[in-house]
Amino acid sequence: MKVKVPERLESERLIIRPFVQDDLDGFYSFMSDEDAPKYILFSEDETTIDETPQSFLPPLSNYDGRDQIYALAVATKNENSFIGSVGIGPDFSGDKYQIYWNILPQFWGKGLATEAVIRFMDYLLREVGLGKLVAYSHPDNIASAKVAEKAGMQNQGTILIDGLDHEPLYFEVENDSE
Repeated sequence: MKVKVPERLESERLIIRPFVQDDLDGFYSFMSDEDAPKYILFSEDETTIDETPQSFLPPLSNYDGRDQIYALAVATKNENSFIGSVGIGPDFSGDKYQIYWNILPQFWGKGLATEAVIRFMDYLLREVGLGKLVAYSHPDNIASAKVAEKAGMQNQGTILIDGLDHEPLYFEVENDSE
């Protein structure tokens, strides 16, 4: 199923929208932070100022593309300033969709990741009509696991995935309106 990229989703405090070029500085701030990308599958090279645009550009060119791996910017509602992202792509098994999220460290602990994930999942499950979403979290990333659980995803335990040096926690949520 092809997922349509929304022009704009809103929650109480946030806007979820396609990335724009002005988001590059915020994205670089995330990528270059010592702790922020710690559990994301980026190489050390991809977090440099020279390589960050290479990680940033694919979501811009992939909206409504065939590959359906994309990220959306999460911005504050009052200033429309970039604070993180949410995204979707095929899961490792290829038969479900995986969602992911990240928030700049200065916005951690305020419930913003949970708010963004809830709104994004609502769009994907209820408006697009996907049957199931999955998410993975590094076992040491307790905050991300809490976001998944607070957003209504069920922890299914750990899962073995080829190519990873750890067994991530595996979360699922099903469309209850089917």
